[in-house]
Amino acid sequence: MRNRFKESLLDKDSFSVTWELVPGRGAREIPQEAAVAAAEQAAQGKRIHALTITDNPGGNPAMLADYLGLEIFQKGIEPLVHFTCKDKNRNQMESQLYALDRAGVRNLLVMTGDYPVTGFKGR
Repeated sequence: MRNRFKESLLDKDSFSVTWELVPGRGAREIPQEAAVAAAEQAAQGKRIHALTITDNPGGNPAMLADYLGLEIFQKGIEPLVHFTCKDKNRNQMESQLYALDRAGVRNLLVMTGDYPVTGFKGR
């Protein structure tokens, strides 16, 4: 599959457009299904170059951006997976990067990550 996101970044006449998705807590709840539906819509429209996927935004647990990125890639649009270093040691980060490479995820937004505010239901 072409990397339309990379192509748009390299084309000086192109304005790159991304759409941020927040997977939210859970695996098959409304926010995750809405993210997948948005990916399908974006892939058909061809106006969005990549979908960015947050990694535990606000320090709150959520579905792995890695997994949703792979699912989005399979829908035909380029994911821009947020890769945060929060709560990970070097071994975990290296292992996660190997898995992302194996899955074919080609775009990462790397950052330190948000400080966790609360755990599950404030515990």
